[in-house]
Amino acid sequence: MKKFVIAAVAAALLPLSVSVQAKTVCMSLFGGDGQMKMTVKPLKKPGTYSPIVGVYREGNNVAAMQGSAMVNADGTISLGFQVQNMTPGGYPLAWDAVGLDTSFQGTYNYDNNMDGISNGSSAFTVISCKDFSIVPPV
Repeated sequence: MKKFVIAAVAAALLPLSVSVQAKTVCMSLFGGDGQMKMTVKPLKKPGTYSPIVGVYREGNNVAAMQGSAMVNADGTISLGFQVQNMTPGGYPLAWDAVGLDTSFQGTYNYDNNMDGISNGSSAFTVISCKDFSIVPPV
């Protein structure tokens, strides 16, 4: 019985000993007029996925964002996220990208009225999170 209890306690604690560190990624978009800061768990092999949470700024508007990312069979990453409504009476904003690497840098398409049709795209470039600000530059 003692061995069973010890084994059960060890099995219960095993998930706590494996630490999966999330990373924070900061990006610039629309030529610097927009920024986002997101947290995502490591994506290492095809089929792994992670929720994404963060904050998004475009001009003077700031909003929460959430989404998900996954590793495709070819090792590239597909990512999509939705930005909460940034202005009264406005629409949420959806972004998606396919074929990214683990930097998440690349061209993203956006749907700014949630009708399922892309309204354009923007290059997302990695920036230092020290440079991320919810206050737009003057």
